[in-house]
Amino acid sequence: MTGLTARTETVRRWVAAAVAAGTARRPGFAALGLPEDIVHAAVGTADPDAVACLLDASLDGPVYWAAGRYFAIVPQGAPQLPLDEVGLYRGDELDLPEAHQQVPADDAYWVTLPRSAGSRCHVPDVARLAVRGRVRAREGDARAVRSMR
Repeated sequence: MTGLTARTETVRRWVAAAVAAGTARRPGFAALGLPEDIVHAAVGTADPDAVACLLDASLDGPVYWAAGRYFAIVPQGAPQLPLDEVGLYRGDELDLPEAHQQVPADDAYWVTLPRSAGSRCHVPDVARLAVRGRVRAREGDARAVRSMR
């Protein structure tokens, strides 16, 4: 199997296992959606390869990008975070990218891949990333205002 074919098969298996872990109406996962500007501020770059590497290291679970948001796949029973920028989406509310969509040129794509059938991001890790991004974004806004004076 080539690298892309193997990665595509990994995603297919993960999606099938995640859906099977839930019910027909409620798949066995949820996602915390973060605006891309918050994620880019948190990791210090908007370069897709660097973002993928940093999210893989800090979240250790599957993440995909769609419509200006990064979606960190978390366990089905994950709580809503008390951060305005972060939305909680249940599995049946999500349109996952196709398994082969793994590059930024796609309308939606997998940024980091699941490592196993039970692979999910840890909610505290997603919360730390969101808070770091929020703080860094506000610091950047404050610097911009100061430079205009």
